[in-house]
Amino acid sequence: MALLSLRATELLDRFASPDPTPGGGSASALAGATAAALVTMVCRMSKTRTGDPAERARLEAALADARDVPLRTAEMCRVVLGAAQAAAENGNPNAVSDARTAAALAWAGLRGAAENVRINLGPGGASALRDHIDGIERQADASLAALGLAPAGPAPAGDR
Repeated sequence: MALLSLRATELLDRFASPDPTPGGGSASALAGATAAALVTMVCRMSKTRTGDPAERARLEAALADARDVPLRTAEMCRVVLGAAQAAAENGNPNAVSDARTAAALAWAGLRGAAENVRINLGPGGASALRDHIDGIERQADASLAALGLAPAGPAPAGDR
């Protein structure tokens, strides 16, 4: 059965099995395909909103969840990144590339979630929440460095 025909939970179970495939290469391909789909979504979206007052009231009500869910995602990705570091250091040496791929994917998930937190804070948003997400990213960068994976760098200062 083709991997992409599996339900998401079944696919994740396959990645979690002790079998060497699917492994880091398949996970990387899936990450790339997901990235391409997101780029397509952004390109297909309308550039403006209507400005209707009711739309603004619904938007404000949704912002709390739009910040909290990705914040929890970033926190969990940080945990996964730490686990990937431990797996690379203590696991099967033949699978260290898979552990490093897991770390890179966890970092990507963390950075994506952090971007969602920041954009939903808006200009001058809660500084404590900004500081928290910045701290999570610094911890992640340290784990990446320990694995010999250089992070792409912090988000531009204007975005923080």
